[in-house]
Amino acid sequence: MSKRAPAAIAGLVCLLFASVAFGATRNGTDSGETIFGTNSADTINAKGGFDTVFALSGDDVIRGGAGGDTIQADARCPAGTKDPGRCNQMAGSGNDRVDGNSGDDVLAGGAGTDTVNGGSGEDNIQGGPGNDTIGGGSQNDAIFGQGGNDRITGGTEKDDLLGGTGNDTINARDASRDNVDCGPGSDTANVDRDDVTKHCERVVKK
Repeated sequence: MSKRAPAAIAGLVCLLFASVAFGATRNGTDSGETIFGTNSADTINAKGGFDTVFALSGDDVIRGGAGGDTIQADARCPAGTKDPGRCNQMAGSGNDRVDGNSGDDVLAGGAGTDTVNGGSGEDNIQGGPGNDTIGGGSQNDAIFGQGGNDRITGGTEKDDLLGGTGNDTINARDASRDNVDCGPGSDTANVDRDDVTKHCERVVKK
């Protein structure tokens, strides 16, 4: 499974200032770029290339597009910054929808009740403290729900699924051998007979 760090970002930086009081729509290009959202409800379409997206607070919709993208749905960045190193990657808030689409993506929902879909590719996905719905999509994925009562569905191949704290439901029925660790809480795992489970209070095998 790919655990790669994002490649060096080439191309331009798309900046939407964090002080804007209303949501924005931003469309990237087919080059690799860094895109900053606002603290309101944004729609961000990264398109092609290896992109890095900091969506900030607000109830955002973020679509990765082709290429291996890194998406932080609830980052907190100083107003007007163009430096990703100055951003706190999980400090914002908002109920976000993140779609990785194709490519090997790194996706983080952050705070709030988020819906995160990896799409095709080998994805690394994190939820956050809210009650998240997370889907891996196709290929080998690694998913960590973190806090909250999450609903996690693996991809179509061998996945590593970790619920974290909270009362989680993990669905791993895909005819592939998955590793499922439900974590603390009162959890349910719906799995294939060959899957490996740990710390799951209720295991339903089929």
